[in-house]
Amino acid sequence: MSATPPFRILTVCTGNICRSPMVERLLQQGLDLLTPGAYQVESAGTGALVGSPMEPHIAGFVRVLGATAEGFAARQVTPELLKEQGSLSYP
Repeated sequence: MSATPPFRILTVCTGNICRSPMVERLLQQGLDLLTPGAYQVESAGTGALVGSPMEPHIAGFVRVLGATAEGFAARQVTPELLKEQGSLSYP
């Protein structure tokens, strides 16, 4: 019997250091409480500050709400990333 792969969710904002990483981490935390392993939440930016950590105030907010900000690095939205998500197709 094969395991069902997690449903993938991509959150997107501009720089990928504030809004989308906050949603990524908090949404992942909440979904894991409901159905552990059923979802994989990631984030990216349309004008990402690639490689940058989460903005410190946002990271603090994420930690206060019980999620982790550790290991985050901003990344750019690319056609390849969208294909990986499986929600969109490109020629």
